[in-house]
Amino acid sequence: MIIAFLTFKSGLDWVFAWPTWLFMAAAGVAFWFLPRNTKMAAGADWVNAGGDTIYTYELVEIGTSGTPGSWELILKDQRGNVDRGNIADYQQNPLLWDLVFNGIRHSVAAGATIDPETYRVLKLDEYPNPPRSRRGDIGV
Repeated sequence: MIIAFLTFKSGLDWVFAWPTWLFMAAAGVAFWFLPRNTKMAAGADWVNAGGDTIYTYELVEIGTSGTPGSWELILKDQRGNVDRGNIADYQQNPLLWDLVFNGIRHSVAAGATIDPETYRVLKLDEYPNPPRSRRGDIGV
């Protein structure tokens, strides 16, 4: 729109004006750093953070990657579905995070693979640890 206006007003002379390019570069940088909304939804036993639908009570692997302040949660369920989402995005909605976190706790208790770093990042040691079992959900 701006380009069409400038071209209509003064032809292509605007191409050689450095303030125009400075403005365009600043606008590009500003839009790059604008927050991007991640659409997330969760039910009693599933979560969808823009990728696959993950069944949180059927997790087989739970992991994290990243650095403090920008941890990415990686969830993989029994069906092979994998979802990656920023932990801060999950935690922005406390009700959604409760559903996801409860599923993670259940899966860890049922024997899901979780590395020590992920265990620490999710602060799972701040909650009472139920006995771990290798049984599935059948008969629980």
